[in-house]
Amino acid sequence: MKTKRLNSIYAIVQARMSSVRLPCKVLRKVCGQTLLEHLINRLNSSNLLAGVVIATSIDNTDDAIFEFSLTNGFACFRGDLFDVATRLLGAAKQFGIDHILRVSGDSPMLDPAIVDRAIGLYQDNEVDLVTNVQQRTFPKGQSVEVFSTKILELAIENSRSIHEMEHVTPVFYNNSTSYRILNFVHPDNLGELQLSVDTQEDLDRFGRIMDYLGPPFFKHDLGHILAAQELIDK
Repeated sequence: MKTKRLNSIYAIVQARMSSVRLPCKVLRKVCGQTLLEHLINRLNSSNLLAGVVIATSIDNTDDAIFEFSLTNGFACFRGDLFDVATRLLGAAKQFGIDHILRVSGDSPMLDPAIVDRAIGLYQDNEVDLVTNVQQRTFPKGQSVEVFSTKILELAIENSRSIHEMEHVTPVFYNNSTSYRILNFVHPDNLGELQLSVDTQEDLDRFGRIMDYLGPPFFKHDLGHILAAQELIDK
């Protein structure tokens, strides 16, 4: 039996400037748009998301993200730099969010169809978490997790390690018998492909893919991106 459909699922994008391998990456520009803008444009084209919130830190290194959000009219919450779980919870509570789609700010090629698939599964099943991360068959940069604010708050109370607080969802996977987890997978195993932006090489590749595909950049789905990457890498 299908559950009652939910109308208040928001994407919360975790973003910071202090990435070790590629500092300030979320505000670096590709084809005239920052990585955050590429991602938010994609999230805004989802059919099922109610909205998008950026969750950054109170560290002064992240002042630029906050100013960027204000300038562009993006909802933004600031919390602890390292305790990302509590930061996401704070964002949810400040904006009255009952259900969260967690996304990393370094995923500017995230396919909105994957977002909608995850949300649809979450809406239609009695589960605590929908994920394509625990069983990684989608490329890196196509990762989504959906869970309730309530279950996040309970998980934070039960978290035992710094790792769990920094990476948010390991508390679910490390205690999988205590949570109802629904995995969804890609028909092919593409888990080794790199579509997130972690290094300068990744950023350059992203730029070449977008140059090849052309605007509007958010319209290109995972299939288009994979085909473009294959041609570019030849």
